[in-house]
Amino acid sequence: MNSISQPSLYNRRIVDIKALEITEWKTPATDYNVRQVGNYRIGKHTYQPGFYAYHGIDGYAIFSIKRPLRMTSLMELRANNLGMLHWKEWMVDIPTDYRAMQKYAERAYGRVLTSGLGLGLVTHELCKNDKVESITVVEISPSVIEFVKGYLPPDPRI
Repeated sequence: MNSISQPSLYNRRIVDIKALEITEWKTPATDYNVRQVGNYRIGKHTYQPGFYAYHGIDGYAIFSIKRPLRMTSLMELRANNLGMLHWKEWMVDIPTDYRAMQKYAERAYGRVLTSGLGLGLVTHELCKNDKVESITVVEISPSVIEFVKGYLPPDPRI
């Protein structure tokens, strides 16, 4: 953890901002192969060194990266209002999103229903929680299911 002092714009006093330093990055999606099925694809993106918003998760305002790190994303090819095709990012395993999913899964218990499979990260985390009796995932896209089903843990609760 680093602490960065920055003048406040509101009252001109020094405020301490907690920064989480991320030196390595690995999620279950790190090992997913880059590929496309139908209008969906798994892609890899490189986050460059710098500071990024962490939105107060675990008390940190920002996170810092000292060297380039690879992240995984799920994208859908869609047409905009003008009919032009573009890739819409539905899910990415960046630190803020992944940590929020971990926190959600840690608090879950009983029979859990999630909407959208995405990269399957919530499902991976729910499988680590012994208080979860069953996991039901509702996903509208057969292509997303096809992508991710082979990467999910072999857990009978799913």
